[in-house]
Amino acid sequence: MLRTLDTLIDEYLSYIEVEKDRSARTVRNYSHWLNRFARWATTQTISTPAEITPETIKKYKIYIAHLPDSKRLQKNTLNYHLIALRTFLAYLEKRGIAALPKHKVVLSRVRQKEQEAPLNASEAQRLYGTVSSSGEIGKIKKRDAAILALLLHTDLRVSEVVSLFRTDIRLHRRECIYKRGTTYHAQILPSDACETLQAYLDERKDPYPALFIRYDRAVGKKMAPNLRAMSLTPRSIQRIISRYARLAGIERSITPEVLRRRTPRP
Repeated sequence: MLRTLDTLIDEYLSYIEVEKDRSARTVRNYSHWLNRFARWATTQTISTPAEITPETIKKYKIYIAHLPDSKRLQKNTLNYHLIALRTFLAYLEKRGIAALPKHKVVLSRVRQKEQEAPLNASEAQRLYGTVSSSGEIGKIKKRDAAILALLLHTDLRVSEVVSLFRTDIRLHRRECIYKRGTTYHAQILPSDACETLQAYLDERKDPYPALFIRYDRAVGKKMAPNLRAMSLTPRSIQRIISRYARLAGIERSITPEVLRRRTPRP
């Protein structure tokens, strides 16, 4: 008996939640995107993956670009729907279930945004200096100063920064060990960045191995009982940077990518 799209989507969502250990937010988003496709598919008399064709994908792209509320989706949002569908088809392929090959789902081209100019020396000084006068409690100030020190003095990506463990910072050798792709690299740190990191690490009395962890802003206590919840996320660091940029009076958008394109020393 052929299993329906609805059944297989439910199985896939359970798979990414339990076996792939995806976050609750990821599972929720994929559920939204895939179930939207399943509901639309019923209007096309499609009930199984084997009935999905390249022409189906073309029609679906038109559908999600012109939703009934007349609010057009941006191309990158449209692509989220297609990426979810493509990963679902890849899952079916691995399990020997007849379905459209994933490479037949072609993403829409998204125009690249104009690259933001890197931080200049004055902006870097203001951004870094704002931490000490931000009004945050000591633990958060030292953590945020350490985050900015790494981003300003290295070419680490924000995803690499949030993946660091305390043991990756080897201050006796003035280096940071990080993983990019499948390879480990060593990044040499300037002395002032080492001092900032040392001050932060000296403040840490908790048992958590992650280098950068979350704190309750009001009282400075750790917010969550498990390791994964303790670690900062790329979005958390983006919010931290944006907050200090506003406090520093920097009006343009400052992202981790803007910081890593140049490494001026504050």
